Amino acid sequence: RSEVLSYIQKPLEFKQNAHLTICKDEESGEIVGFINKTFNAIYDGDHYSLTVNVTLDDLAKVGGLFSEIGENGQIKNLHILTSLKDSEIDTEIKTGLIAKTNNGTISNILVGVGDSSKTIDFTAESSIQFSLVVHTNNGTIEKVVNNYDILVIVYNCNT
Repeated sequence: RSEVLSYIQKPLEFKQNAHLTICKDEESGEIVGFINKTFNAIYDGDHYSLTVNVTLDDLAKVGGLFSEIGENGQIKNLHILTSLKDSEIDTEIKTGLIAKTNNGTISNILVGVGDSSKTIDFTAESSIQFSLVVHTNNGTIEKVVNNYDILVIVYNCNT
């Protein structure tokens, strides 16, 4: 009986077994591949890449790859490539690439650029708070490497 309970109490684990791309379905407009709920399982990227190919505005609508990582959630061993597309932003953005909020553990992650020669051009009408990891961290982040150069140029800014 204790063996059965032990098995039931183990957290659900997802293991990536190929390089994947997350994008917006052009017909339905749905962003494919995002988890828009609290994630309390284990996601092991097994050192494969996950390419995010959406606009910053789209990313903000879903709150990152994982909207919220719960206390028991773990994201590990993943290489995230960003190929954010140009966009016009008319809503306030508070998100991170991996998650809007982390209450769990993020470890052994490499964040890089899908196309290192690309400049992301966006026009914003409101506030942008964007991070390559998480917007709000209440958990643990360890061994995360950012290989992304960011240059922010603000023009036509009215205060």
